[in-house]
Amino acid sequence: MSDARKDRPTSRRGFLAAAAHYALDHYVERLAEDHAVAQVLAAGIRRLGPVLRLQPDRVETNIVIFEIDPAWGTPQKLIAGLAEAQIRAMPF
Repeated sequence: MSDARKDRPTSRRGFLAAAAHYALDHYVERLAEDHAVAQVLAAGIRRLGPVLRLQPDRVETNIVIFEIDPAWGTPQKLIAGLAEAQIRAMPF
């Protein structure tokens, strides 16, 4: 396969689609658990008040997005602290 063909967006989409298909076939039970954990995380974020703000306020999947008040710290500092507690997070 040529390098030009490997880098085409359609090839990347196909790869992601295959990964999603595999995940749906093999990890559906885990997905439900992830959604429940996301709800617990969102509830904790809401209790922190203005320090962390959910974006959007309602969490419907296993993805939790929030903003950090700059007066409280940086995303990198929070991610480092979470990593110490063996919690994986990434800036978005």
